[in-house]
Amino acid sequence: MMTAFPKPTRTHKPRKPLRSTGTSKYARRPRDLDYLAWVRTLPCCAPGMFACGWRAEAHHAGARGLGQKAGDHTAIPLCRIDHDHLHNATGTFAGWTKAQRRAWQDKQAALTLDRYLRRAPGGVF
Repeated sequence: MMTAFPKPTRTHKPRKPLRSTGTSKYARRPRDLDYLAWVRTLPCCAPGMFACGWRAEAHHAGARGLGQKAGDHTAIPLCRIDHDHLHNATGTFAGWTKAQRRAWQDKQAALTLDRYLRRAPGGVF
C-alpha cells in the first residue's frame, strides 16, 4: 500500500522579476511618459518649419541598430509628415546624408531635453 508524501513547504521567498529593477542584462529602456507627453505638446522642430500646423509626435533619435531601443529622453517633436521625410530622406531632408540626419537628430534631442530640464515648475518656460 502506498503512503502519501507530505506537501513540500516553501522555504524561500519567490524571486521578483528582474525586469522591474532594471538590473538584468536585458533590462528595458528607461521610460519617462511625462517627458513624452511634454514633447508632444511642442511644435515640429524640422528645419525651415516654423508653424506647420500639424500635431507633433515623439520621434526617438538614439540607440540605432541591432534591436536597440532608444530611451525616451532622446525623443524630439516632429509632425507626421516631417517624421516620414526624416525616415525616407525626402522633403525637408532630401539630399542629407545619414550622418547629417543623425547629427541633426542628436542636436535636437539635446536641445529638447535641455529645454525640458530648464522649464519652470508648472510647465511655464
